[in-house]
Amino acid sequence: MSIRNQPFYEPIDYDNIAFDHPNPSYEETVLFMVANYQYMITCMAFSIAKPFRKQIWTNYPFLFCVVFLFIFNGFCIFLPADNRVSIVFDLLPFETKNGTSYYSYKYWIALGILLNSLMTYGAEKLIVNVITRKADASKKLKKEMAFHM
Repeated sequence: MSIRNQPFYEPIDYDNIAFDHPNPSYEETVLFMVANYQYMITCMAFSIAKPFRKQIWTNYPFLFCVVFLFIFNGFCIFLPADNRVSIVFDLLPFETKNGTSYYSYKYWIALGILLNSLMTYGAEKLIVNVITRKADASKKLKKEMAFHM
């Protein structure tokens, strides 16, 4: 669901943009929410392939950071719009000027994040690992064949 099709959406007023302070927008709010999770999922997905190939829970500092950031980013998405975190990060509320709240849009964002996360992690775990192992086995076989000649 596009943010621009939502009833609470207001486009940026390009005539009143200031370069000396933030200019919050709905696009920026959604991008912040989604990108934080994409960064974390990418880090987790890349940690399972070469040269690491260890489970995430074997690296305690990394595991602590990932858990903390998942919780913190969950707060960024699901806390009401008038909280301190939203104010510090200039996250706009999903509500119209007359006060009608569209909190359900946050569930759509969370669903998109979940689906993207599963696909990213699954692709790295299943597809890339399988291809990498087959390529490694093929390369090893070629080296052994060349050595025995």
